[in-house]
Amino acid sequence: MRDSEEYRIAIADDDRDFRAQAARLVRRVFDGAGERARVTEYISGRGLQAELAQGNVFDLYLLDIEMPGADGLELAGQIHRAVPDAYVILITSHEKYALQGYSRHVYHYILKDDWERLLPGTLEEIREALAGQRERCYFIRSERRYQKIRLSDILYLEKEPWGKNVLFHCRNGITYAERAALKKVYEKLPEEEFVYIQRSRIVNLRHVEGESKGEICLTGGSRFSVSQELLPAVRKSLAGYWRRI
Repeated sequence: MRDSEEYRIAIADDDRDFRAQAARLVRRVFDGAGERARVTEYISGRGLQAELAQGNVFDLYLLDIEMPGADGLELAGQIHRAVPDAYVILITSHEKYALQGYSRHVYHYILKDDWERLLPGTLEEIREALAGQRERCYFIRSERRYQKIRLSDILYLEKEPWGKNVLFHCRNGITYAERAALKKVYEKLPEEEFVYIQRSRIVNLRHVEGESKGEICLTGGSRFSVSQELLPAVRKSLAGYWRRI
């Protein structure tokens, strides 16, 4: 698996002083645990909406509910639809929004009167949860994009024909691309779960439903032939995986 990644955290609030204090607290919690965190501040929800539209996502969102433009409640719903596994904390001065906040699948709702007391513990809970999840994800990073892919969602990977990208074919018909060598990508994956079946294709053993006469069948119906030179190793890996589960 790959080395430790930094976490991406967004704070959206039109109060500059609060944003600065919250950012310092976030860094203190993550730095204190030896984790790397990059905090980005936004003065409204519009900036985060633009990030979502471009496919740029964060691991954790701290949102004020009452902001110019898109408010925190609206934004929390958009985040959940785009990034279901992201953590969202709503922070507001008004308790009346609490029920609506939880209906947007937020992790926690904190009143500003109590934020200095309650936020550190909530951040620590999320930091521990993220640390546990990180080992089961693959990260695609570039100057313009940050994408976290759950390993369990990957069906297979292949080198893009006539291109320089590796394509990650995932459940629900979603495909991601990373400009990289397939060999380098493979080195970042757990070898007990992912195996080459051809020089240009790797499958996730979790989604292999069977192998017959040198052909692999995956969840969802995809079928691929296994190269003769790799077939013994593929069968051995598949048998070992099935014994472990």
